[in-house]
Amino acid sequence: MNTSVNTYLDELAAGLRSCGLTSDEADEIVREAASHVREAGGDPVETLGPLDEFVEAVVSRGAETLETSALWEHRTIEGATAFNEMRLLEEAGREGWELIGCAPLRLYCRRRPGELVGWEYRRKSGGPRLDAELARDGWKLATTWLIFRYYGRRITA
Repeated sequence: MNTSVNTYLDELAAGLRSCGLTSDEADEIVREAASHVREAGGDPVETLGPLDEFVEAVVSRGAETLETSALWEHRTIEGATAFNEMRLLEEAGREGWELIGCAPLRLYCRRRPGELVGWEYRRKSGGPRLDAELARDGWKLATTWLIFRYYGRRITA
């Protein structure tokens, strides 16, 4: 990677740590970000956006989507990465957990106690046009992370 990419990633790591993420959490995000930048062609600002906006989006992810209603149970799935999160979501979906947000190494889910509903999930790269395309088949946008969009669809048990 070139110097400007390395500078962006170094500043990303520092920004994440200064906002309270652990070194492990920040390093995981930087590794994923570096991978996305490589795949997209090497311009981190075009791929991830301005550094301060990207840090803010990463740090605020999750808290913005959690409901406090007593009608829901909430669960945080720890240790989720790009390599294992779809398996974790498949397991959670079978147990009726609906994905509502994500943060570094975390998936935030909810379910209504006693409701016999399952969920299936997809992870795609794309934009709002993809939302409309998948909506025709019953998929709804659950959350986004970096370049990924996560979709869920209810399955009646």
